[in-house]
Amino acid sequence: MIGRSGKTGAVSLKMSQFILAMDASTIFFACVMGLQTGWPLLLLACVSAATKLVIMWLFRWEKTSAAAQVKRQALA
Repeated sequence: MIGRSGKTGAVSLKMSQFILAMDASTIFFACVMGLQTGWPLLLLACVSAATKLVIMWLFRWEKTSAAAQVKRQALA
């Protein structure tokens, strides 16, 4: 949605950063547990962290990209 509209809308950058920090601590915890028992938690946290990194990159893209500006103007 962010890529199509060129706007982040109601998505919160601070919330994404907070969740990324939680994911980092969960990854650390899963590594401490050991891969044999902690792999489901590790997988979940890594996927969540990757998603949050993409969302935070889209915040930067929205501010700096000429394509995002064109998309915003097209919707206005």
